Amino acid sequence: MARFPGFGLPEPWRSLLARFGRSNGPSRALLVAATTPMFDGMQAAVHTVVSDATGFDVRAEVSPGVFAGGGFGTLPVAWWARDDRGNHYLGAPNGWGGDPNHSEGTLRHWPALDPKAKLLELMPTASEHRAVIAISLEPPGEPG
Repeated sequence: MARFPGFGLPEPWRSLLARFGRSNGPSRALLVAATTPMFDGMQAAVHTVVSDATGFDVRAEVSPGVFAGGGFGTLPVAWWARDDRGNHYLGAPNGWGGDPNHSEGTLRHWPALDPKAKLLELMPTASEHRAVIAISLEPPGEPG
């Protein structure tokens, strides 16, 4: 597949499109178990990140239930991520459920995670504020 370099576009679009079509993401699963502080009247929790060759899935929940009802254009939170190599990733709901008090499901992020990245920051972004959950991608050290 041809790669689109994103020349001339501002960030985050340039780095997002620079990795478009790559299928060299690492295969790994990470337990995250982190919550954000309240931002724009909501709170997010991230449970896991599972990466494959073409992207990565984030298992998360949000309170109140921001995904109950309404269309994609009315969602009060967008899911972005960035790594320590200057790459950006965009997430979209992929199997969500819940009620007005609580929503949970998976967010599929693309493009593929850079295999050389050592840090991933998940960034649920609302209209006025953004939360950041930093996740180390480095394998744990050998038992010593």
